[in-house]
Amino acid sequence: MDRRILAAATLISALVASCGGRTLEAPPEEPYPPNDVAELARIFNPELEPLGLRLVRGRLIDRSQGGYQPSDTGTHLALYAEPFGTVSAERYVSNIAPLTKVFVPEIFDRWSRLESFDICQEPLPFVNDDSEPPPVSQVTVHRPAVSQVAWDRLDLAGLVQASRERPKQVGVILSPVLRRLPRVRALYGPPTPSV
Repeated sequence: MDRRILAAATLISALVASCGGRTLEAPPEEPYPPNDVAELARIFNPELEPLGLRLVRGRLIDRSQGGYQPSDTGTHLALYAEPFGTVSAERYVSNIAPLTKVFVPEIFDRWSRLESFDICQEPLPFVNDDSEPPPVSQVTVHRPAVSQVAWDRLDLAGLVQASRERPKQVGVILSPVLRRLPRVRALYGPPTPSV
């Protein structure tokens, strides 16, 4: 068989095989994510919907001066997801690891200048209708953690462990409501008595 025909057949086979995966081909590499919540929602909502979540806020942030300044060339992406309807505290906890895995490692592969992101689960509007309510959960991931954590097999216990072992690369913050749940208390151990 001619080498060109063999190469073309191999390429077609690879493309057909990839149709069952997340995308037919990798998205083009861009330096920054869009600084627009509608565009971010278009990209991520198809993967968030099975978790019962939708992206409601998202923006690029410049953290170089130690603050949290919105910027089209910020290297931190702040994302906020909200449930479709009433959910329990247990459901918020169950969503933490799968929600994080929607973004890691693809978000860093796709946008070369992105150095970190956080994904927050927001309370339902009838619980807190502020325009920027305190999150129920927040996971922060920095680019170096991509190669140091087994993201494909990660569950909540592994995420908490990664935040302990690499606190400058992975962060997990949970609201007091979630911290009181038995399965979460088991991960964090008994509270430290205050002095």
